[in-house]
Amino acid sequence: MACPRSLAHGYASATSFVVPDAISTLEAVECFMGEITSSVESSAYSSTCCISHPDVLQCICKAKVFELPAGVYILELARLKGDSMLFALVFRLLQAFLATAQQPELVCGQLFKRCRLAPASDPAVVPPIELPPAF
Repeated sequence: MACPRSLAHGYASATSFVVPDAISTLEAVECFMGEITSSVESSAYSSTCCISHPDVLQCICKAKVFELPAGVYILELARLKGDSMLFALVFRLLQAFLATAQQPELVCGQLFKRCRLAPASDPAVVPPIELPPAF
């Protein structure tokens, strides 16, 4: 098993947490991914899936289990491609699933499609950005 990657400051495409066991955790992650998507690709210590949300958002996620030197296991969930809002929702649903076995649910209106067309479709009034004072 490899060691988890250290991420650059402010990089929000991967997150991790400590888990008690590698094999049972990965089985639970595969079950979770199977509940929210139809295709899950699995290998020895990782699972990858493409998640499509009813709010027309997509995200490709990869879950990987690492073993630290002290015998502690870490589950890392990484966003390989796609929407970061959906990734954050998937992470929260995965945490709830591992803690309580609560079945994940993706419903329309849970996330809203963000405006991605052009500046012409931006809102008419945009609040000003307040920058911190310069040193």
